[in-house]
Amino acid sequence: MTRIGSWRQLAAADPTGRQAMISCGAVLHHVRTAFAAAHWHTAVTRLPDPDRPELLAEIEFEPWPEPPIGELRRAEAIDRRYTDRLPMQAPIGLTSVVSTLDKLVAPHDLSLDVLTDEVRPRLALVSEQSGALRRYDMEYQAECRPAR
Repeated sequence: MTRIGSWRQLAAADPTGRQAMISCGAVLHHVRTAFAAAHWHTAVTRLPDPDRPELLAEIEFEPWPEPPIGELRRAEAIDRRYTDRLPMQAPIGLTSVVSTLDKLVAPHDLSLDVLTDEVRPRLALVSEQSGALRRYDMEYQAECRPAR
């Protein structure tokens, strides 16, 4: 059994730890995907010990001789993924994309919301204001610099 449970808290950039928790979830997904591609099935217990809130998950491994092809494709995609914070246009066939995404997230007790046209300009304005406030926040800027 492997335990996952520590992260670097960024007091200025992520004071509540929400973004760190989301990042840990992404890492957990990537770990499971990479092990599946290496023919290991993983069983995860999330937040397993209420007395140890820093312990996020426990992972148990067992051989998986024939993982589904989707697991192998996702593992290949991990190397090609990157973050792009630039504005994006809606994908072609957005309705179909949203329908597919709804089906993918539903088994994980998640839901997907698409922002309406009325909300998007307001979100863009709030994002610009946040960026302007952070531009001269030296503690925030220091946390965002790559570690040396």
